[in-house]
Amino acid sequence: CNFYIMQLRPVPSSHNKMEATFRWRSAPSSQIIGRRRVHLNASAAACIRAAADPLSFPLLPQQDVGREIRQRICREHIAGGYLYLEAGSLIKRNGPDVFHRFRADSDFVYTTGCYDQPGAAALLDTETSSLTLMVEKQPDHAAFWMGPQPSPDELAENFGADRVCYTSDLGAFLREQARGQDIHVTNAAAKETIRAALSGTSSASGGPSGSHTNDSQEDNKNNGVQSNEMRNGRIIDEFLPRVLQRCRSQKTDAELGCMLAASKVSREGHLAAWLASKRNPGSHEFFLEGAFTGAVLSAGANDLGYPCIVGAGPNAAILHYEANRSQIQLGDLVLIDAGAEVRCYTADITRTFPAGGKFTSRQLDVYNSVLAVQELAISRMELGAVWTEVDAAARNLLLQQLLDLGLVKGSIESLLEKRIDRVFMPHGLGHFLGLDVHDMSAEGMVPPQGAQLAQGNVITVEPGIYFIDTLLKKAANDAEMAKMLNWDNISAFRTEVGGVRIEDNVAVGVNGGREGPEGVLNLTMAAGVPKAPWAIESIMQ
Repeated sequence: CNFYIMQLRPVPSSHNKMEATFRWRSAPSSQIIGRRRVHLNASAAACIRAAADPLSFPLLPQQDVGREIRQRICREHIAGGYLYLEAGSLIKRNGPDVFHRFRADSDFVYTTGCYDQPGAAALLDTETSSLTLMVEKQPDHAAFWMGPQPSPDELAENFGADRVCYTSDLGAFLREQARGQDIHVTNAAAKETIRAALSGTSSASGGPSGSHTNDSQEDNKNNGVQSNEMRNGRIIDEFLPRVLQRCRSQKTDAELGCMLAASKVSREGHLAAWLASKRNPGSHEFFLEGAFTGAVLSAGANDLGYPCIVGAGPNAAILHYEANRSQIQLGDLVLIDAGAEVRCYTADITRTFPAGGKFTSRQLDVYNSVLAVQELAISRMELGAVWTEVDAAARNLLLQQLLDLGLVKGSIESLLEKRIDRVFMPHGLGHFLGLDVHDMSAEGMVPPQGAQLAQGNVITVEPGIYFIDTLLKKAANDAEMAKMLNWDNISAFRTEVGGVRIEDNVAVGVNGGREGPEGVLNLTMAAGVPKAPWAIESIMQ
């Protein structure tokens, strides 16, 4: 068969970049790479082709991305009226004036593209798709503390807003432009901001300004706000959240461009962490966290999508481990679950690698088992596929791999009945991804029972095998479960492995996708993030 052979070699530079050389050739099903014969299955060949010839999802100007999204929201929101969203406020870290770095609410970012203006608000006219962006006006003295505030014209240019004004103008805007119109909001706090602005008691502040009240006609009359100021317009929070959930779950091509860019930036961080581990034996987990963070920020990320998970040895079996304080031993496997944001769209990538640059035999066996499960799951993903069926197929293969490793005993049916798969992989196969690492849909963060994969869904695929003491002890105390586990082998693997997870981000329904008949694109592989064990070892040499 014809396929690309990809050879990776370090390029001396301050950024530890890799150079990829591709050449097209006809060859047998295995190839000598370095001193190792690598057998290329169909999935591996597809991944190599995707990396060599990725789909073109350019990073479009934010104004164009935002206009397309707003037009889509307005088409979906058939209830009409105005949509009101808030960016949120600064969150205090400690002391009277130390705050976390601001990052706007994801619904606000989705609608406006603006993520760095605390206290901002937006009104979207569903009839015209016209966006009014409102920002807090800084006092003059704030300029020499925080830097100059962008002008309204600059904000309009940056985000494609049709009008930019200050949040103090919200009440006047509603009375003049939205009289008699329904105002749709996402939460009770936004209702109170609207009511306060109309009554003239406060301006929009991006946060709550009162308690949750009922919106019935009688309640409007009692408040004396909507009936007097808006001529019977209502403030409604029933429809907008569901519309945003539906829209956000199905990415546009422009959004996929942001997510592919986030994956490419994240690749730099993962490679930097691998090389930092190899070149600095005996370093701590936080050293690799720093290598990842520095590399992605240098490559253009606006932030991390979530706190880095860097778990070495037994810490790799802690699913959401964030302490990152332990010293890394030479023979450890290191699990890094980390992703960068570009325009607030995040990657969510997990790779597991040997701290010293070479897998042991047991480590490699477990790693290849997890990789096989992931490849099967991705091969089952296509437009209209039922996610729970993909998950079930992956768990069946997981149990077969555990049988082959000599870790469990019995039939797959009996092992499933006793949920032995959950002893070694207690989490789900994946979740939606986008502006939030656990992104939203109308059904939640994970496709529910019977849900089909839809156009534009981006889902993580992240199987794992872990040796988790609490789950193993619980199984040991269950007589039936205990008989299904090979404790001698578990003890040997537990000491040497800890845990393995491999996580890619997969887009469904992409026109011209390279990995499936229905246009499935593995964004992580298209960004060139290696996962074949030979590729990881080659990079770390």
